[in-house]
Amino acid sequence: LDLNGNTYTFTTAGTTASKVVDVNYDNVCFTIKNGSLQTDNRNADGIQLVPARGKIAKNRSVVLENVTLTIPGDAYGIVTNGTNENTAVTLKNSTLNVPDGYGIYFPSDGTLTIENSTINAKQTGVELRAGTLTVTDSTITATDNFSETPNGNGTTMTGVAVAVSQHTTNHAIDVTISGDSVLEGAKALYEKDLQDEAADDITMSVTGGKFNGDVYSENCEKFISGGYFTSDPTAYLAEGKVVLPGSYVANGVTYGYKVGDPLPEEVEEIREDNPDVTVAPGASTLPEEDQTNLTTKIQGTGLTAPAQDAAAQGEIQDLPAADQKKEVFDNKLPEGATQATNDEAVITVVAP
Repeated sequence: LDLNGNTYTFTTAGTTASKVVDVNYDNVCFTIKNGSLQTDNRNADGIQLVPARGKIAKNRSVVLENVTLTIPGDAYGIVTNGTNENTAVTLKNSTLNVPDGYGIYFPSDGTLTIENSTINAKQTGVELRAGTLTVTDSTITATDNFSETPNGNGTTMTGVAVAVSQHTTNHAIDVTISGDSVLEGAKALYEKDLQDEAADDITMSVTGGKFNGDVYSENCEKFISGGYFTSDPTAYLAEGKVVLPGSYVANGVTYGYKVGDPLPEEVEEIREDNPDVTVAPGASTLPEEDQTNLTTKIQGTGLTAPAQDAAAQGEIQDLPAADQKKEVFDNKLPEGATQATNDEAVITVVAP
């Protein structure tokens, strides 16, 4: 269904619960693109992939591409069923707004893919209880207070951007979060089996992203290999990775922790009388007079995430203008970096 830039409004009378889109046939993939979906019914879900009573839904999927779906009530943006087999939900370049409800509830055997998309919800951004979740370059937000309650027929948590809680079906769960994703809530990422003691086949991988809120896992270890965090992720570090405390600012949020590779053991100062240190990658983008000392002239206060990255990786890069307005202080530098001053500005010098 190509909406061709138009908005479809689902209107119903009374308070009867309903849905904007119902994928009610097996072996169907329904693709909606290029427009908006909305409803005036505060009891209506956005999209349901739920079988008729006593039936099992098989091979049903929905794809939203360049779509904005807005659901006004305490309802689901997208919901599937725990008995479903081979269910797939994909959001690509899309936005899901559920300001008083749940973004996506996915208890099914299948795949949930969120790519370059945004989910704004109150209760929970995404709750995965079975299947595979892949989040890439996406923003997921939950604004409610945190709570957790066992539930064999529905959601178990509130106040969580991405909640993971294995269903009574005990289907395998696999979660991957990567790229420039942003998870924000009382809990940014929270994994806990609230149903029974039979938690099994639960794996998670965080290779990047920004996590504004607590991160917790009951059943997964060593799954964080990259990203920025407001809470200390040390307990979940992948092999060979370290936590780099600092003050990393992005979109008005200060992240106190970054996960990455260990810093070099020794960092030499680069100056004209030290010919053994070569020009670092990226120096060619600087003015010729700055390439010898490889200085970054900075004014203002604080040190942004891109500047921290440049120092921590042991290289100098031509930072965006916005990042050149930050002054570097001793207590803002990552361990191992050196600092010098001149009459013009504070400069930071690190080895290549």
